[in-house]
Amino acid sequence: MTIVLGIAVAVLILIIIQQFRRRGRGERAAKRRRLFYAQAPAPASAGTGNSEAITDLWLKLERSLPDSYAEAVRSRTLLENPDISEQEYAWRWHELKRYFILCALLDRVPMFSSRLDEVWHQMLMFTREYEQFSRHFYGRMLHHAPHAGSQPMPKERAWFDAVYVQSFGWNKYSADLWGRFFTEPLPKEELEMYANRSADLQQTSRWNMYGYRNQPEIREAVNWLLKRLRSHVHTARRGNKDDLIPVNYSHPEALLFSAVWFSMNEPLGFEEQMVHPEVEKARAHSSGSGCSSASGCGSSDNRDHDSSSSHHHTSGGHDSGGSSCSSSSCSSSSCSSGCGGGGE
Repeated sequence: MTIVLGIAVAVLILIIIQQFRRRGRGERAAKRRRLFYAQAPAPASAGTGNSEAITDLWLKLERSLPDSYAEAVRSRTLLENPDISEQEYAWRWHELKRYFILCALLDRVPMFSSRLDEVWHQMLMFTREYEQFSRHFYGRMLHHAPHAGSQPMPKERAWFDAVYVQSFGWNKYSADLWGRFFTEPLPKEELEMYANRSADLQQTSRWNMYGYRNQPEIREAVNWLLKRLRSHVHTARRGNKDDLIPVNYSHPEALLFSAVWFSMNEPLGFEEQMVHPEVEKARAHSSGSGCSSASGCGSSDNRDHDSSSSHHHTSGGHDSGGSSCSSSSCSSSSCSSGCGGGGE
């Protein structure tokens, strides 16, 4: 009996020690996040993208989210999560809206960030307002798919990264929330489909065809993305390394070209070719902060981007009449099942 009691006491002590350690790690992580975001500029109120089509879609999103609803979500989130600073919350809200943009473009978009999922969950508490937002912006209900931790979804993550960075670019604050970008190559068999301009979009099962048919803003944004993607696929199919120049993470168009080129020509070395020094720096900041896979990305606004270049490769002279390469951010999230605006 004495031995059993001693074991029970020892187990209880171990549990208490583990709880204190977890609490200490959580407090240290919260302190690091506060210091990190204390230096962050406020996300631009008009979170424009890298094209007029993405900007129009963003403005429609803003019109679909009444100020009263946004403020109610902010107040509830901060009340239930006192460790979140106002600056960090502003970036969480900004990136969650970017996520909603991607849900309008793609058929399925896993929720790759546990910290953004916390805010999305708070939105769902206001049932009527959330339904009104969904139907106004998407034309139907956007269902919640919870963050699923480290569940591997390489193809979905690869497409998330590619569409996000082309639409918004990259910076370290968004990177902290979404996790590391460009760890997985895009599926070559899917990319090959875009070499044919007459390819049926529905055959790819990748794009939000409901929104494409029913929402002009979604249709224009998807068409813009497809134009850029096709241009990069045509160049990458040559497999000519003379097309490559150093990757620049402040250059969304060039960054997307790199992702396409290495996905098609050197998929086994994809992550090594696409890594960026700022990614590792952001990863160090975000350790223990609730992201699943390291650093991610952010804003297309000149005033809040963190521009620097890596030592890897991308294309310079491949532009066929799309966007010019502006400064920006980029992103990637933690993992869940699907959310997307698409599907039938």
